[in-house]
Amino acid sequence: MEITCIIFLVAIIRGIVSALQRRKPMITTIQGSVRESLCMSCAYAHIARGYRERDRIVSCTYAGSVRRIRFAISTCSMYCNRGVTSRIVRIAGFAQAAGVRDAVIAAKMTR
Repeated sequence: MEITCIIFLVAIIRGIVSALQRRKPMITTIQGSVRESLCMSCAYAHIARGYRERDRIVSCTYAGSVRRIRFAISTCSMYCNRGVTSRIVRIAGFAQAAGVRDAVIAAKMTR
């Protein structure tokens, strides 16, 4: 009985080892056009370009520090579109909550 278990375990181990040795690495490629980095349209990006297309240095200036970007960015949590125009928002006034206003009036009356 013990010999049968040992032979069975050896056969399983040999099968696993041979499967690992025959395994080929899987290479995936993305078909289609090459997408441009998100940094090219970001307000926080500092982009220095040379005369050739591959001569380009991209740095991120978010939060006041400069970080060199060495690869194309697809998503960014700090992205700010530089093509969007900003406008000044004017606020006419603030409405106070009734409870706060009553508390302020009550405090003035007790003095």
